[in-house]
Amino acid sequence: MRTAKLCILLVIVFFSEKSYAQLLIKKESLLNHENRKSVGIIFGTLGVGLNFSYRCTQNKRLYLNGALTYIGYRKLIDYDYNAKTIIKINPDISMGHADLGIQYEIFKKSPVFLFGGISHFLGSKYAAKINTETGFDTKDLVLSSEDFGEIDFEIKWNKYNPYLGVGFGRPVSHKKVGFICEVGTYYIGSPKLYLNYTGVLSFTNIDEILPKIEHNMSGYAFLPYLRFNVNYCF
Repeated sequence: MRTAKLCILLVIVFFSEKSYAQLLIKKESLLNHENRKSVGIIFGTLGVGLNFSYRCTQNKRLYLNGALTYIGYRKLIDYDYNAKTIIKINPDISMGHADLGIQYEIFKKSPVFLFGGISHFLGSKYAAKINTETGFDTKDLVLSSEDFGEIDFEIKWNKYNPYLGVGFGRPVSHKKVGFICEVGTYYIGSPKLYLNYTGVLSFTNIDEILPKIEHNMSGYAFLPYLRFNVNYCF
């Protein structure tokens, strides 16, 4: 009887020690685990989207990064020029960006990083139509809606544009959830202006002035932005 009890006790002790050892190994494995990837959502001045970062094996402060963002605006605007004139502005604005680049943590223990890469502006459009249903009536000029006509213009920038900036936070956090703030800019080059019109502008020299307008807009070659990322890290 005593022998049987002793055997049972030994079996219990054996399995208890084995379970405890496995628990220690699992705990140590969790402590030593290092997140290498993150996926998350983006929201900022250039819209909302998705973000992905991957920590490089050879250099743990270097990350590969990709992002998709989109924003659009197409709400009709009725501009009250005066009591007799309402100008209708119909914008068609959409900005879609597909970014591919790298992120590099400047300091080993500080959550600050630099980033840069190339962006493809997917389906981006900056256009508007202007007309009036009331006509155009001022002290010096009175036009019917037909005489006023319609102005259709569009601004185009480069489709592929480099970008760079600085970020605060870790692209791949040590925790499950990470938060990042990024301040950056795209270099979009000098814009091209396209203009179609009927009505009153047909009697002007607007086509000769167009190159001068493009030249004056050449200083708007940078598109700055601010965005925030909420990432799930694994």
